Amino acid sequence: LLFSLTTAYAMSACLVGSEMCFRDRTVSAFCSACASTVLMWLLFFDRSERRATEYFTSRAERGMVAQTAYTYVPFVIVAGIVLTAVADELVLLHPLGHDGGHADAWTAGLVCGAAATYLVGNALFRRATGGRWSLPHVLGAVAVGVLFALHAWLSPLALNWVTDGVLLAVIVGDVVRARRVPTPPSAAPSDGPSGGPSDRAGAPTGAPPEAPSGTP
Repeated sequence: LLFSLTTAYAMSACLVGSEMCFRDRTVSAFCSACASTVLMWLLFFDRSERRATEYFTSRAERGMVAQTAYTYVPFVIVAGIVLTAVADELVLLHPLGHDGGHADAWTAGLVCGAAATYLVGNALFRRATGGRWSLPHVLGAVAVGVLFALHAWLSPLALNWVTDGVLLAVIVGDVVRARRVPTPPSAAPSDGPSGGPSDRAGAPTGAPPEAPSGTP
């Protein structure tokens, strides 16, 4: 489903772009829409889905995992994809906005809100599939929220490129963070009968020898 939606989103961006006159800012808006498609693909299918598959195959209660991770959470991710498609269409139609190069609150809310929704959805998906809360995803969602507060000084095209930069930073941060996670140490081998501690719980060491039976 996510693959189909992402592909349809990319095709819709291509169709909208092909119907417009290709001026410099329109080409830039089209490239920004294509870049967001690639980044969203990498965020889910390369970073999240691979780990989720490994976790899902190793669990005994797969029904509960599938119900949460593959039924409820994808609604948030799909909402992020749909909002991104609407936002990119608005940016393609009006790259510089309606009021002299500044983004209105509606367009800025779509651009920033779509990225934040998609990042939150990916973070929830990772959490539902056994991972920790992803710090890069949380910081990225906060960053696009701060970016919305600056929309009065930025054009829709600039907002789109900056949100793409935030998505790219989340991917890079996630890769770096994954490489810094130490490999868990292997379990120490159990001691054999030669001088090691006894495997029986509570067995005393150095116990005195038993007294001989009978009376002296």
